[in-house]
Amino acid sequence: RESSWRGRNDGRNLAFADLLWSSGLRLREAGTLLVSELPQPDTNARYLRARVGDAVAKGRGRDFWMAADARRELEAYVASTRAAAVSRARREGRYQDLPGKLLVVGRDRTRLQVRGSAADDPVTTVTLGQLDARDRARLFIEGPDGLEPAMLFLGESGLPMHYESWEAVFAGASHRCTRLGVPVSCYPHMLRHSFA
Repeated sequence: RESSWRGRNDGRNLAFADLLWSSGLRLREAGTLLVSELPQPDTNARYLRARVGDAVAKGRGRDFWMAADARRELEAYVASTRAAAVSRARREGRYQDLPGKLLVVGRDRTRLQVRGSAADDPVTTVTLGQLDARDRARLFIEGPDGLEPAMLFLGESGLPMHYESWEAVFAGASHRCTRLGVPVSCYPHMLRHSFA
């Protein structure tokens, strides 16, 4: 351990790395997942099936499998680190006047009903597969305690993380390892290769 390491996002980073390693997802595919796109937990299954949308996949959308253990780590991240980031962002009013946000007001298996942030904005239906990374970052849901992003991975600010930011997270971890004499270096796409 490095004494200056804050470690506030350890749960998030571990969950993301295990998601990549157990599923073979590409950086953009995993980094733009919505919480609602995670497969339902199943205590009897070792692997769970989910879907990557066309607009964030390389080529076209497809089903993928993730380890049930990775799904449990994602669940722990959502309940702890992510919940704390959302709570901080709500207290600091980060979600209230965010320009361009879209509120999810309904959903089925493949589509979302969304509207702008004003209550009288029209409701439109969008297909999950057609939402690109930018669209996904604009999606918010209204929970019992207030607004929160629909995207799974958030920064410390409580706002959706740009999927490209994972490169810096991995580079920072590799740099810390080098500084501490630990011969480990990794970047996100290596985990896809390791899965393969």
